Amino acid sequence: MESNPFTTADDRPRLLEKGKPIKKRQRLTLEAYWTIYKKAGELGYEALQIAIGISMLTTMRRADICELNFDKHLQGDHLRKTINKSEAQRDSLAASHLNF
Repeated sequence: MESNPFTTADDRPRLLEKGKPIKKRQRLTLEAYWTIYKKAGELGYEALQIAIGISMLTTMRRADICELNFDKHLQGDHLRKTINKSEAQRDSLAASHLNF
């Protein structure tokens, strides 16, 4: 290792942390969102429109929406889903559980 991250000496090289990377992808505007929604309907992609609607109402991520199984996640009148990213970062009990 050429540098020592624990050194306080000015004559030795130090390991400097890089800043947080800038996001490369911009958020989708509401106008672009509805354009995609309408175009999906014109092309016959009703399932995509349903997924877009669920995303808009629940703020679920794409991976969580694609994994939805109504036999498993629909309980009575409620949609119940544990967020995958939250579960991966924490244990199952501390993860975010959605209930709509």
